[in-house]
Amino acid sequence: MSEQPGQPPSLEELTANGKRLREQTPRSTLGTGFRTDRDPVALLDAQNATRVQSLVPVRWGRMVQSAFAFYRGAAALMAHDLAPTPVSGIRVQACGDAHLSNFGSTPHPNANSSST
Repeated sequence: MSEQPGQPPSLEELTANGKRLREQTPRSTLGTGFRTDRDPVALLDAQNATRVQSLVPVRWGRMVQSAFAFYRGAAALMAHDLAPTPVSGIRVQACGDAHLSNFGSTPHPNANSSST
């Protein structure tokens, strides 16, 4: 994208690319096309087949603690639901546990109030 090899794209280039991608996938199409034709327990059971069987009850035990814990352990459901949705064309590399609570919005249980 940058006119100079090895150089990051300029703000103008990034803006033009974003506008081109937005024309291809308008905002109004994002958040549409979710799949609801699923059995969540069946999807999680299928995933359990590839896990260490002695740890499956531990997983389920953690997931029943709260809705947050359930969704945290149910990435397969999210992947299933989002698979048919429109794609903006903007790639994001997010590794690990990428949710707002891990970006400093809530204090760590072991942190004192002066460090948050």
